[in-house]
Amino acid sequence: MATSKQTDANRRNAQKSTGPRTAAGKRTSSLNAYKHGLTGQLVTMTAAEAEARDRFVTALSEDLKPVGAMEETLVYSIADSHWRIRRAVAIEDNIFAAEAWHEENRAAEKAAEQNEECDYDDVDRALAPMRSFISDPKRFHLLTIYEMRLHRKAQADLKQLRELQAARRASEPHAPPAPQRAKAAATAAQLPESTGFAPHNGFVFSDRLSGPVVIHQTHPAVEISAGAAVHSPLG
Repeated sequence: MATSKQTDANRRNAQKSTGPRTAAGKRTSSLNAYKHGLTGQLVTMTAAEAEARDRFVTALSEDLKPVGAMEETLVYSIADSHWRIRRAVAIEDNIFAAEAWHEENRAAEKAAEQNEECDYDDVDRALAPMRSFISDPKRFHLLTIYEMRLHRKAQADLKQLRELQAARRASEPHAPPAPQRAKAAATAAQLPESTGFAPHNGFVFSDRLSGPVVIHQTHPAVEISAGAAVHSPLG
């Protein structure tokens, strides 16, 4: 248990440290616990990154075609998971690139201190990622765990979305397929305007004969003048 002197000393020391006072300092200190952003709700990114993310979400939404708030929520969740997977891959690449750069700079500084020529070559650059991984494999293992979790979440959301869309389409009124509708419309357009008689034995009866008509039906051609009644040759 702290003594009264220690308590008084702690209070006096607390008065000396008031934390950041400027707006810039407060913004910096607000991110003290920020590590990678793969599991947090606060998305930290530049304006260019935000624009690229919005384009990605829009493109995915156009592909999955959500209808209603629930489907839109699932599509956004799928897009967010895939965006975080991309971020994890980028973090891993940046770790390798940054440490390779620092390693080469340290080699150059050491050579300069000893007045020697730096012998850091392409072989060292190729082996730099391996040395980065060996020095701290736990961080790469954590990134892999995050990626696997995000993949599973995206797959689960996509499955639920497909089920919702299938149920919605099943409840909608069924319409003839487009090719069948087009064929029916084309057939109707080819038929002459009828007086109500149904086609019989290949003939179409009409009372609008404006000139000689030649009818072909396994019989010699029969010429019919305008206004004449039409009779089936089988009748």
